[in-house]
Amino acid sequence: MEFRDNDFVDAVNKGDIKKFDKLIDKYSDKIFRLSYGIVGNAQEAEDMVQEIFMKAYKNLSKFRGDANFGTWLYRITVNHCLGKARGKKKFKTAPLEYIDPQGSPNEYKTIEIEDMRYNPEENFLGRELKEKLFGVIGSIPVENRMVIILRDIEEYSNEEVGKMLNLSVPTVKSRLHRARVFVREKMEKYLRGTGEPYAV
Repeated sequence: MEFRDNDFVDAVNKGDIKKFDKLIDKYSDKIFRLSYGIVGNAQEAEDMVQEIFMKAYKNLSKFRGDANFGTWLYRITVNHCLGKARGKKKFKTAPLEYIDPQGSPNEYKTIEIEDMRYNPEENFLGRELKEKLFGVIGSIPVENRMVIILRDIEEYSNEEVGKMLNLSVPTVKSRLHRARVFVREKMEKYLRGTGEPYAV
């Protein structure tokens, strides 16, 4: 029998605490990626994962079964991380994709680092490109950065992102567009050799 998230939540609320481990196993990697994308520090993100799951556990009785548990947990993550991230100037993140400057604003391509490991020159170029992307994503204002991480890296829908961030769908689309344009312009500038992508 396949159990849904809500089944595990119900079991925990009824006293079967071990079922919460199943939820941790399912979501810990995603929560870490999102936390790291906001704060830009792996150790801090790891600490936050523990804090977030503790907060979720303490508030599990408040979770409404008609909602999606993942969305509820992501919203806790966002609120928790933003409280620590605000005020910082730049963050390093780990995006998995990049925008092709010769393509459309919505066209993303994946950096295949593994496929370049046998070519030292290409491997270096791949790392360099990814490092530049870290700086670009990290220099996006945190509100817009949250949207592009959830939408384009975690691949949630506009509606789901809106629920997580307590935003309307038009606002999500607007912030996503600004973030994509920002990344596109900065990376295009770098790839054309006309400057550092995240130079102010």
